[in-house]
Amino acid sequence: MASDDGHPRDFPGLGRSILLVGAHADDVELNAGGSIHKWREQGRDVRVAILAGDAARPRHVESLAACMHLDVDHVYAMGGRDTSLHEGMPGLIEALEAMLRDHAVDTVLTHFHADTHQDHVSAYRITVAAARKVPNFLMFKPTFPSGRTDIPFQPNVVSLLSVGNMLAKVRALDAFKSQRVKYGDENWGRAMYAVAQGDAWTYAGVHGHAEVFQLGRIRI
Repeated sequence: MASDDGHPRDFPGLGRSILLVGAHADDVELNAGGSIHKWREQGRDVRVAILAGDAARPRHVESLAACMHLDVDHVYAMGGRDTSLHEGMPGLIEALEAMLRDHAVDTVLTHFHADTHQDHVSAYRITVAAARKVPNFLMFKPTFPSGRTDIPFQPNVVSLLSVGNMLAKVRALDAFKSQRVKYGDENWGRAMYAVAQGDAWTYAGVHGHAEVFQLGRIRI
């Protein structure tokens, strides 16, 4: 759906204070980077929490650079252990609860509960527990190499994106130099651009770009 000025509209219940929780640096940008850029254009407060790793690690530095392209200033390294987030669940839940409370967060996005990466599943469990009182809760579409599961992701929220939103997302992904080499350098960004075009047509019936999410709950 587009507004009178031609910009995509979000669904009515989307809040003004949004926290995206990723298991690792690059998860949030990969799955919601274009939407983050759009929401910042709309004046929404957007914050990013990364559960695995600390502020001194190179991937967190890359995440800070990536989020600059998305106009996000608040990026938190939560200090969990990479590949073993389950070991620190109580402390991470407590820290996220404090963050949600301190910033009056009304919308939370995180990984799909049936993702196939163990840290992504732990991120869902940590986040859904911490955000149990938050009115709006959504999940990312699993992205290769995650998501090959017998429980299908069911996208029912479509975030339509402008070319500018998508170019910001690709610039953000380019900031993850440590990950680009793993997933094909320039082809990584091109692949995500193509996925966004396919999702716009498949789930919204429009020629354009989109990111899709599965709704957990919404208060309208």
